[in-house]
Amino acid sequence: MICFIFQKVKVLESDASIINRMGIIRRSIQRITKLEISGNQNSYSEIIVDKNLIIEIDLQIKSLLEDEKLLFLAKEYSDFGIENIKAIQAKWQNLKLLLENHQKKPTNNILIEILNESEESWELANFAALSAQEATEGKISGIKNSILFY
Repeated sequence: MICFIFQKVKVLESDASIINRMGIIRRSIQRITKLEISGNQNSYSEIIVDKNLIIEIDLQIKSLLEDEKLLFLAKEYSDFGIENIKAIQAKWQNLKLLLENHQKKPTNNILIEILNESEESWELANFAALSAQEATEGKISGIKNSILFY
C-alpha cells in the first residue's frame, strides 16, 4: 500500500507541475498582450517586463517539452501530451512575431492579430491546465476509493 501511495503522490506532483507551468504561461501571455495593447511600452521598466515575460514563457514551454517523465506521467492518465505543448509553442512563436512586428511598425491590424493570437494561445494553455486538473481530480478520487477498499 505504501508503494501504491508513493507512486500516486509522484503522479500528482507531476500534474501539479503541469498545472503550475500552464498557469504561468497563461498569465504571462495575458500580461504581455495587455502591455502591448495598452501602448505603455515607452519606459525602460516596461521594456524589461516584456523581455522577462518572453523569456519566462519560452523557459516554461521548453521545460515542459524537455521533461519526458512529467509528460509520460501526465499522458498515462489524461489527454494531455507533447502535442498540446507543441501547439502552445507554435501559437506562442506566432504571437512573438506579431509583437515584434508591432514594435517595429504599430498598426491597429497588428494589434487585432495580437489579441486574437493571444486568446488562442491562452485557450490552448487553459485546455492543457484543465486537462491536467481534471486528470488529477480523477486520480485523487481513485486514491480515496483505493484507501477505502483497503
